[in-house]
Amino acid sequence: MNKDIFVPNRYLNNNVHTIINMKSKYFSLLLLIFFLTSLLYVGNIVSADDDEDDTKESDEKETSKDDDKEDETDKEEKDAYEREVEVEHEDDKVQIKSELKNGENKDKIEFELKQDDGVEFQLKYSTETASNETEMKFKVKFRSIVEYSENNSVVGYQDAEFVSMYKLKDQSFEPIAYTTGTNLHIFTLTTTDGVFTIIAKISGSISEDGNATLTPNSIKFDVILNNFPYTQSDSSLALETRLKTEFERKIDADTDEEEAGFGSDETQVGFGTTGFFSWANTADADGTTVEVVTSSIMDLDDDDEKEHDLEEGETTEKLWFSFIATNATKIFWDPKVGVESQGTLSLLEAINGGLPGFELYIALIAVFVGLAFNIRKRKVYN
Repeated sequence: MNKDIFVPNRYLNNNVHTIINMKSKYFSLLLLIFFLTSLLYVGNIVSADDDEDDTKESDEKETSKDDDKEDETDKEEKDAYEREVEVEHEDDKVQIKSELKNGENKDKIEFELKQDDGVEFQLKYSTETASNETEMKFKVKFRSIVEYSENNSVVGYQDAEFVSMYKLKDQSFEPIAYTTGTNLHIFTLTTTDGVFTIIAKISGSISEDGNATLTPNSIKFDVILNNFPYTQSDSSLALETRLKTEFERKIDADTDEEEAGFGSDETQVGFGTTGFFSWANTADADGTTVEVVTSSIMDLDDDDEKEHDLEEGETTEKLWFSFIATNATKIFWDPKVGVESQGTLSLLEAINGGLPGFELYIALIAVFVGLAFNIRKRKVYN
């Protein structure tokens, strides 16, 4: 006679718990092994980077010994993407040469800031590889400040809204002041009455300047309008800017440096395929953030004063930058001129690359931790 075997629930529960505990213990062991492997992997990467740095430093020292003309500072390891900056400074003109040499490739930028019929920036860029050579040049000139009275038909300066003009070519200027720090060069050009000031900054490497980032392939400058002699109590200011180049020009809402992660809320005029003049879409007016309205690129009218220093093939066009503020005492605005240098792009890729495969390991660890919590929940509910 067969009898059913009765097994109390407590024995079943104990067996289930035992199995879950065993699985949990094995899983915890696997997770621990995975963590240790990840740490070892990252450690090997860091160690490899250190070894590579040591090898580079050793190679540089050996090269320095063989060359008696090398300065003592050249024996130190340098960032492969830093630029060597040379400055020639005069009272009314500054010339800057910024050069990157990476193997056989050459990458040179020449800036010039001068006071001549306004305030003008000139940029020349040349790059040379074993198979290709590129050259380009453009000029950006700040020519006048216009006081205008907004009639609300179109936001920003229109010819019919003209009130008065402050021509920079008619102003006297203080000598250009020059200060330098660790790989940073600062130039200040201001009118003797203090109404118009430009502070230009260039760095030989990627560095921070307040809330902005300086890149070695561009010059950032602060435009400051201070105590403008208004003739009306309801007027605003606009800055006339001239563009001179033989290359195609177009306005682009997505700037090169924004795409590279070095800027935000900017617009630019692109020159050819490499040059750019970019600017912030807002300015600070007496401590308040205001909109900067940009006109389209316009041909010069017959009534406009023509440029007399155009080189062969160059043409001139103009832009108006309107600061949407009424009778502002002090306006700060941040434009830039530069090029899309391959050296700086390579540096950005190196920075963004980080540790190869590290992100994958972090993602996998997160998945395993999630599974562990899930098993723990099942154990509790059972």
